[in-house]
Amino acid sequence: MKEVIYIDVLIAVNLFINYFLIISTAKFLHLKTQKLRLILGEILGGIYSLYILLPPTNFFVSLIIKFLMAASIIFAAFKFSGIKIFFKTLICFYLINFAFSGVMLALWCTLRPNGMAVNNGIVYFSISPVILVISTVITYLILKVINRIIGKRSFGKSTCKVKIIGENSEDLLTALIDTGNSLVEPFSGLPVIVVKRESIKNICPEEILSAEKISSINETACLNSKLRMIPFKTISGEGLLPSFKPKSVIINGGAPKEAYVAVCSDNILSENCSAIINSDLIT
Repeated sequence: MKEVIYIDVLIAVNLFINYFLIISTAKFLHLKTQKLRLILGEILGGIYSLYILLPPTNFFVSLIIKFLMAASIIFAAFKFSGIKIFFKTLICFYLINFAFSGVMLALWCTLRPNGMAVNNGIVYFSISPVILVISTVITYLILKVINRIIGKRSFGKSTCKVKIIGENSEDLLTALIDTGNSLVEPFSGLPVIVVKRESIKNICPEEILSAEKISSINETACLNSKLRMIPFKTISGEGLLPSFKPKSVIINGGAPKEAYVAVCSDNILSENCSAIINSDLIT
């Protein structure tokens, strides 16, 4: 008996799944993705799911077609930052897809559930939306935990060279890669680099340089400037750090990135550390 495939269910399911596949790829590689690009990548994934309706094709032809599909999804979902990063992202996207497809194929082969079909490497299954949401979210959370473990092992206490570029000058410093640094600027969601004031005198705003104490700068003082106050919490306490958005940030000579720089006093960071960087900035 042939399986009946409903196109609306097929596209809706794949839109949902592709969202988490793209997000998982971004999390594993610490890439930022804009909402518009994310939606475009989802839509392409949903459209490409219609490939299941075509007659089975030659293995190599199917491989080329699926490669072009995956490449176009990555190109749409992420900002192009060089061919090396593009292929690295594409490979990671493939691996996450293989993991998901492997689970679905194993489920199909062992349980042969009703309402499930596999053709041309595309999976279709008509299941309860609640079960789909729960299973996909659980899978995403598992991937996130694995990514957190791998991230901590790979970064450890490593450092990187960070060039912070202003309008007319720049500062070059060595920063500690901290997987525990999850600071982001509240309005833009951009990651934050925490830097000692003494290490960033060339491009540090005058409002921060001229302040007797960093703690004396408050939200009221920021109203007439481009500074933003970012909340932070450490073992020793919590508070607000004045921050600014430089023209760009370059890490280890890579592509320019967007980030905020939060300026702190010397006692916030250890003596041998002039800056800590959010690991989301590392690719």
